[in-house]
Amino acid sequence: MLIGNERWLYREYSEFNSERNREQGWLSGFEAALLLDLGQQHKIHLLYAFQDDPLEYDGFTQSGNPLQTITDEVTYKNIATWRYYFDSVYLGFGGQYQAWDREIRATNESSHLNEYYRWFGPVLEVGWIKQYQRIKLEVAGSVASLNGDLVVDLTHAGLNKPKLYLRKGYEIGAVLKLSYQLSEQWALQVKHNQGYRYFPRTDPVIVSSRSLVEPKSKNYFQGYWAGLNYQF
Repeated sequence: MLIGNERWLYREYSEFNSERNREQGWLSGFEAALLLDLGQQHKIHLLYAFQDDPLEYDGFTQSGNPLQTITDEVTYKNIATWRYYFDSVYLGFGGQYQAWDREIRATNESSHLNEYYRWFGPVLEVGWIKQYQRIKLEVAGSVASLNGDLVVDLTHAGLNKPKLYLRKGYEIGAVLKLSYQLSEQWALQVKHNQGYRYFPRTDPVIVSSRSLVEPKSKNYFQGYWAGLNYQF
């Protein structure tokens, strides 16, 4: 179990590739992971992560006026991979499911807007492990293909909750993990991660004679985590 903070820099872009808005700040959360030993070289890795915090929003309203507000963020991440170990190196393949609840607060210039993202896809990972007596170092990288959808809550405007289907995106990441063995079963663990997620612009959806589009987005994130590891 690890607790920590992850810094986001999320940006959306117009059709002409100019920045429309950005959200940035720190999201606090926790991670729980389980490594199941299936034999000498085969293992199953399960990861669940949760984050919940506000971010600063800096952008524009739909009418083009500058807008500064706060977005309330909740994220969930579920990853399952099968790993094959070659001595100190492993290869992993599996899948992931992520959810992002994004609630943009109302201001004097604009009403609130709630958006709910869901995406999933295959994950490929590679890692390297080095053991130094009580200290274990692990470096890993991953790449994932992402599909999903976005539900926009427009009930406050007298409309329903239209769904937009996200075009295929991707996510790449890197992890540096350091463990110190406290006893035969307990270890102190610290981790740093870096990541990047990209989605292209969606196709438009017509809602009450209006065209609704999710713009192209890029998200850079990095986290710092610490906790304890227990070996059964």
